[in-house]
Amino acid sequence: MHPRKLPLALALLSVVLLDPRVAIAQEAPSGPALKVSGYDRVRVMSNFNFDLDQSAVADNWYFFTDIRSWVGLEAAWERMKMVASADLAGSDFDEGALMGFDNPARQRPFTVAMRHLYLDYAVPELGLGATIGRQPSRLGYGIVSAINRDAFRVTRALGDLGPLAKSSLAAVAVRGAKGNSLWPDHLAAPPAYVTVQKGMSGTVQGASATNDPDGSWHELDTYVLAYNAAPFGNRLQAFFAQQIDTTQGGVYPSKRYLDLNGETTLGPLKLGGEAIWLTGVGPAAAATGKRADLRSYAAYGTATYNLGAIDLGLALGSGGGDNDATDGTNSGFQALFIDEQSLAINQLFGDDLHGFDGTDAGIARGSGLNNVTFVQPNLTWRLAPDLTANLGYTYHLATAAQKTGSGVLGQVATTNTALTSDIGSELDARIGWKLGMTTLYGAASTFVPGTIFAKPGFANAAHKLEAGTEVRF
Repeated sequence: MHPRKLPLALALLSVVLLDPRVAIAQEAPSGPALKVSGYDRVRVMSNFNFDLDQSAVADNWYFFTDIRSWVGLEAAWERMKMVASADLAGSDFDEGALMGFDNPARQRPFTVAMRHLYLDYAVPELGLGATIGRQPSRLGYGIVSAINRDAFRVTRALGDLGPLAKSSLAAVAVRGAKGNSLWPDHLAAPPAYVTVQKGMSGTVQGASATNDPDGSWHELDTYVLAYNAAPFGNRLQAFFAQQIDTTQGGVYPSKRYLDLNGETTLGPLKLGGEAIWLTGVGPAAAATGKRADLRSYAAYGTATYNLGAIDLGLALGSGGGDNDATDGTNSGFQALFIDEQSLAINQLFGDDLHGFDGTDAGIARGSGLNNVTFVQPNLTWRLAPDLTANLGYTYHLATAAQKTGSGVLGQVATTNTALTSDIGSELDARIGWKLGMTTLYGAASTFVPGTIFAKPGFANAAHKLEAGTEVRF
């Protein structure tokens, strides 16, 4: 090239490389963008005296090691995204898989199962999105719903509505149990019990109580309509949920929820809250076949004030309770779908004694808020950039007083006639040290039972010690 033409060529080349108006042909991506995530927790646990509301009381002590692990894959390509997540050890329905041996010759097996498996399809020019498959269903603080469910969801972006910025509306249909899979866990199935299929004759169904003799189909499904917004950069959600039980015997409740929850930040002060109103009908009574009316509520609130390395916090909550099983109305709060990821108000009582671990999900305790009112001051101290300590104290009262020694829900037989609301108090401590993707932690809890239990007082306190390591990526 002639020396005089070299500057001109370089100038033209710079325009081509730097001017965005000049298109440069590039090879399109050959496949979807992939993202891998995972979680692994190994811990040792010691529990003592977890039989507080049993009529035959006896001190008990458990020591075990367990593991909780899952791995996920997300593949996104153009308008579509697929998310798959598999439980490798434990699941969202338990605290983890026990480690060790069933007997001297065989290790305990770990069950591998799907945790999430769903497809997302977006039409951004219309503000529409659709999701189908096993997907997260957490609402609010996880009081009403937290579990992964098989569902179909359609989302419509409503655009920027002034102060209600980034608003959206979601309609969800949750696929529930079908046919004889609805048989209640607390009842013995008939001798000829088989899984009912659609169109099966009444003769084949035999003595089923969950399908009509003519072979008609019964379901337990749920429908949700949720509104989400970000007013002034905060979070706001309102939703309506309806669970419909169409079984012949009415073996499950039909529950209806109206919920408002959100969070806001005012300088160093962060506030959050949730208000829930529950109506509907309960399961049919075995003797009369009549359904009790459901009339209950739950309320939850948090406040955190930042003082640099220290956060001062306060949590308050209350759930409706019932102490009269004969008045035709059940005022005890129930959740819709809960699991180990749902709200637990503290580490021992709200998790193991009266939370999800204490009963069937969503039926009785409702994430620890059924017949519980509590107040909880707490403190978080960042001792170092990666070292954090938490300390909390919780005092619990029964929303509806129960007989002394009969337990929080009044289910323990007792000869006492005096009523009490004293559930007891709990002290929790936790420390965590974050090392990159790994967190080393230790936790300790003590619950001192009140007079609502068969054996109140510090001498009969329940204790929980935990230490472990978590890895997230």
